[in-house]
Amino acid sequence: MNGLRHLLIAAISGITMVALVSCGDDDPTAPPTPLEAPTSPRSFRASSSSLTKITLTWKDASGDEEGFEIEESVVNDGHFNPGATVPANGESLTLSDRAPETLYHYRIRTFNDAGYSPYAGPVSIETRSAGAPQTPVDLKTDYVGRSGIEFSWRDARRLAEGFLVERRDEPGGDWEVLGGISDGEASCIVDGLQPDHTYSFRVRAYNGSGLSDYAAEIMVTIPAWHSPLEIEDFNSIGHAVCRSADGGYVVTGEILGDDELFVAATDAEGTQQWARVYEGHGKGRGYDILPVPGGGYLVVGTSDAGSQIYSRVEMWTLLIGESGERLWESFTPGEGAAACLAHDEGFLVCGNDSISTERGIRVEKISPTGDIVWSRSFGDPEKYETAYDIAKVPSGGYIVAAVKASWFGRSWGDLWLLRLDESGEPLWSRTVAGPGDDQGTSIVVDSDGGFVLAGHTGGNAGELLILKTDAAGGELWRRTYRRASFNMANDIRRIPDGGFLVAGFQYDFDGRGTDFWVIRTDPDGQALWHRVYGGGNWDSGNGLLLQDDERYVVVGETSSYPPSGRNAWLVAGDF
Repeated sequence: MNGLRHLLIAAISGITMVALVSCGDDDPTAPPTPLEAPTSPRSFRASSSSLTKITLTWKDASGDEEGFEIEESVVNDGHFNPGATVPANGESLTLSDRAPETLYHYRIRTFNDAGYSPYAGPVSIETRSAGAPQTPVDLKTDYVGRSGIEFSWRDARRLAEGFLVERRDEPGGDWEVLGGISDGEASCIVDGLQPDHTYSFRVRAYNGSGLSDYAAEIMVTIPAWHSPLEIEDFNSIGHAVCRSADGGYVVTGEILGDDELFVAATDAEGTQQWARVYEGHGKGRGYDILPVPGGGYLVVGTSDAGSQIYSRVEMWTLLIGESGERLWESFTPGEGAAACLAHDEGFLVCGNDSISTERGIRVEKISPTGDIVWSRSFGDPEKYETAYDIAKVPSGGYIVAAVKASWFGRSWGDLWLLRLDESGEPLWSRTVAGPGDDQGTSIVVDSDGGFVLAGHTGGNAGELLILKTDAAGGELWRRTYRRASFNMANDIRRIPDGGFLVAGFQYDFDGRGTDFWVIRTDPDGQALWHRVYGGGNWDSGNGLLLQDDERYVVVGETSSYPPSGRNAWLVAGDF
C-alpha cells in the first residue's frame, strides 16, 4: 500500500505517545535532509622552503565540503585578508612571491552550501632571510669501493640554490672545480681516484645573492688497498698487526660486546683467510702480536675473569701456530700490553702489575715453551703507573715506555722510561716531564742509541706528540702536531732513511668523527707528509707495520666503510 500511513496511539502512565509507521515507499514530496556545515581541517601546518615560498598543509576531516578557504595576515592583529581557495579533498597549498624575512600568519576553514566550519589555526611561519647563503657545515667523506669517495655536507640555513665542489691533488696544488650540485642535494660521488694518493675537497654554497665562504677543506687519502675484517659479524677492533710467513698479515684485537680475543690472517692484499676466537679465564683482548722464530705467533693481551662484584684481571700470553692453533698460554695477575723478542731466546712481555690503588708495572721474560724465566715489578707507591710498550736495545737489555700518573685510572701524566739489563734489573729510570700531561704509547730505538716515543700531550684537547731522548733518557727534542680537537699517536716505526712513520687518529669534537692519521717525518721529527684515512664516523689507526718494499700497513677500526658496525680494518700505503 504505497503511501499508506497508520496512526498508532498508546496511553502509557497517562502519557500519550504517537508514532507514525510507514508502510511501503516514502513520499517523494517529503523535504530532503538538511545539509550541515562541514568539519574544520585538522593538523594545520606551515613551512618555508625558500626566500619567497610558503607551503601550507592540513588533513581533511570532512566528507561533504566544497572546498577550503585560506586567509592571511602579516600584522597578526586578529584581522585576516581573504587568500586562496582549494577545491574539495585538497590537503596542501604552496604560496609564492612572499617577501623574504617576513612573518606570516594563516588560518583555514572548510565550506559548503550550508556554511563554514570553525577556523583551524592560526599558524605562523617566517620566510628565509635574504642574502648570500651560509658556509656549508658537517663535511664528511666515506670510501666507495677502492677508488672512490662520497663527499657530503649540510646547508647550514637552507639558503643555497646549489653548491660548487672543488678538488685538488696533494696539498698546495691548484683547485679544480668538479661541478655544481643542485639545491636539495648535499653530496657527490667522486670516482676513479688514484690509489695511495691524497686529495683535498672543499665546497661553497650559492644563490641569487652571491656565494658563501669556502668550508674548511677536508683531506682524504685513497689507500693502496684497504680491507675490513669479518670478525663475529663485523664488530671488532684491531690492535696490532705483523707479517705472516706467506707474505700476508696476522692481526689481533678484540670483539666488541663479547670482549673476546681474536686473531685473523689475511693474504698480501688484505683478503681474510681465517679467523679464530680464543677464550682465556674470562673476557679477553689482544694488544700485541709478533712472529716467532721457527714459526707461529706470540699474542699478548688481557684476560678478565672477574664479576660484577670483584675484578681478576690477568696478563695473558698466548703462543699459536701458523694456522692459529693454540700451543701454550700463560696467565699472571695484571694487564698485558706489549712484547718483544729476547736477546737470547724467548720473549719479553710488559704490562701492569695489578688493578689496585698501588698499581705498578711488570716485565716478564718467558721461555720459548711458555715458562716464566723471571718476573720484575716496578713502581712508585705514591704514583699510578701504566706500561705501554717495550723494545729490545741492540747494545743489550730493554727499554720500557710507561706513564706515571698522580691518581688511579689516568692514562696520562709524565712519561716514564725504564732501562733494564738482560736479567730485568734496572739500569736507570727517567721521568720525562713536559709542560703538560703526556702519554707515550710506543717507543723505538734510534740509530744513535737514543729513544723516540710517540703518543699524546695536552690532556683532553691536546696534540700528537713525537719525543726524542738520548741514550740516558734525557729529552733532546719534542714535536707536536694538531689537525683536530684531539690528536693521538698509537704506534711509531723507524724507516730506512732515518725518519719515522707514526700512526694514530685525529678526533673533532664538532661531530665530524675520527680519522686514521699517518705521518712521515724526517730524522728530527719534522713532518714530511700527512695522510688521513676514513670517513665521517669513528676510524682509528692502532698498530703499524713496515715492509722492506717501502709499504706500510696500519690496523685499527672503522665505522665509515661498509659493512656497518665497528670493524677491524687494514689500510696499506707506500712511504
